[in-house]
Parts: sequence; C-alpha cells; structure tokens
Amino acid sequence: MKIDEDQIRMINALESISGVSARDCVVDREIVSFLVPPKDVGKAIGKKAVNVKKLNDALGKKIEILSYNQDFGSFLKAAMSEINFDKVNVVEENGSKEAIVSLSPESKIKIRERGRKLKRVKMIAERNYNIGNMMIR
Repeated sequence: MKIDEDQIRMINALESISGVSARDCVVDREIVSFLVPPKDVGKAIGKKAVNVKKLNDALGKKIEILSYNQDFGSFLKAAMSEINFDKVNVVEENGSKEAIVSLSPESKIKIRERGRKLKRVKMIAERNYNIGNMMIR
C-alpha cells in the first residue's frame, strides 16, 4: 500500500486530534475516509462527534470513519450498512482477488445512488484487502 504525503498529513491530523492511528486514508474530492481499528472508531469520532468536527475544520473536508475488519465481507457490510448484502464472496484466480457481491434489486438501486461512497470503499478494498475488482450482481 502506498500512502502519499497528503494522506500522511491527514492521518497525522487524525492522530493528533483523536489519539487514534489510522490504518489508511482515502481522499475523494471533498470527503476523507479513514480506516481505523474497530476498537478505536468511537474514540476517532469523539463524544458528540467533536473529533470529526475538528478534523473537518482542520482539513476542510467532510470526514468518514470506517472500521477495519480482517474479513472483507464484514468490512463491506459495515462500511455500507445502508445496503442489504445477500452475499459477499472473495475469489482468488491467477493470484488476483475479486469480490463478487450479490444484492437484491432494491439494494442495487441504493448502491447506484451511493456511487461515490462505493468508489471510496473500492479504493480501500484494493489497498487493504488486495481486491482488484468488485463485481455487483
């Protein structure tokens, strides 16, 4: 995983404000998504979201705190909790991992409406779970 100078600055800001060290940070236009250990999610957010508000002011971007999970399916379901996933399978073929995600028709509509968030989740999947492609069915 390669983290650039700007991402390091943002991870350092999270740690300085909340005391939580992020595993990763993804920037998509005006939103910064931090991937933190599950035990530190509440601490990263802060009481009454005070840490998120401070980070928002310091970085000038909206903040999203996501919980890391060793299992990609569990991470995906938590990161996109507004979507009902029927099934999440990770298959490895020729040294490359691919996630095959099964959704109900209603959930397919919801996931299309959340395209930007899905894009950030895909970036995190590639960087932290070595998933090169995510197919939605």
